[in-house]
Amino acid sequence: MPRKKSMRALPTPEVPHHPYGPSRWPALLECSHYEGRATSSDAERGTALHQLFARVLVGEEVEEPGDLFEANVVKLAEKYRSMHLEDKGDLAKGERTLLVETLVWLDVPMGPVSDIYGRPDCAFMDRNHILHVIDLKTAENPERDYLPQLIAYASGIVTSTDFDPVAVCFHLAYADSGREVTVQMQADEVWCRYEELYERIQDIASGKQAAPQQCGWCSLCAKYESCPAARAVAETVSATLADAPERWPEFTPARKAQLCVLAEAVGKWAEAIKALAAEDAKGGAVIEDAENGIFYEVRPRTGKLCFTVETLWAVVRQHLSPDEFKSCLDVAQARLTDALKARGVKPKEVKALLEAAGTRAKPTLVFVRRSA
Repeated sequence: MPRKKSMRALPTPEVPHHPYGPSRWPALLECSHYEGRATSSDAERGTALHQLFARVLVGEEVEEPGDLFEANVVKLAEKYRSMHLEDKGDLAKGERTLLVETLVWLDVPMGPVSDIYGRPDCAFMDRNHILHVIDLKTAENPERDYLPQLIAYASGIVTSTDFDPVAVCFHLAYADSGREVTVQMQADEVWCRYEELYERIQDIASGKQAAPQQCGWCSLCAKYESCPAARAVAETVSATLADAPERWPEFTPARKAQLCVLAEAVGKWAEAIKALAAEDAKGGAVIEDAENGIFYEVRPRTGKLCFTVETLWAVVRQHLSPDEFKSCLDVAQARLTDALKARGVKPKEVKALLEAAGTRAKPTLVFVRRSA
């Protein structure tokens, strides 16, 4: 059982991620060389969804969801809030407390890294003394095992609160699909697993790192472009992928799935190579293999022309009718949506306006990788 410890207060919103905090455990345990990228638009999107999740959990009123992701997040948060309210009723008495984005400290008995902390999305105890630990993810990815993160959160929650669970139920909620995956373990099993995971994290922190591994976290790793593991995978599968299209009907469903994963890995590697080559060429480096007749060069590209509808119509109106002109316009839907929202139009009304103005293309199949 995790040991209770006296917590020192930290400012809540401004606390940065701990370099070995629970959210980084899943990636580090798969590849000890993992290093997160700088903030991206995807990360900003994830932050916005988590903020929406937290607001609904504590009972705040929120605007009508603007898309399917937001609708799923609201629905999931309402479900967990209802579970807690129906089970406990009162949110402010000891174990009745609903923890939402609360800073917790892990049980860290010894090692090079001390005072590890994290911030679970949501947690509460039910009347049967089962601790529920909930984490929201933007998208499902079967290549990522998030359970170590949730196990670490469970240790931090018990260390930092009066909770004394007999079992822990872990909930993974996915914004893209609206699905929920749950795993329940007895408390003793959770603490044993935590000690094993914590020992591995401490080994990584002390420099005991294995060779880089190709894993489900490569696309988020800042070292991916120069990673030897990614290069090895690309070299290994390139011959297999070369004849895959011709032999596709021969493959089993499992083999087809494997080839999709390999194609994705090689595609990322290829994009990284092209980006690095372009930077070299811009700097004046020669990229060529004269012996085999391979030459690359950088050619200047004219900047993209941009217009406003008014100025463009003023120039072409003597040649085109209004209907002909309208048929040539390509509206950036995302920008138009943002502009309407900025003017105070509600998301539901924006959606209705766009549906009324446009026509939908014939539905197509989209393949989405997900966990079982």
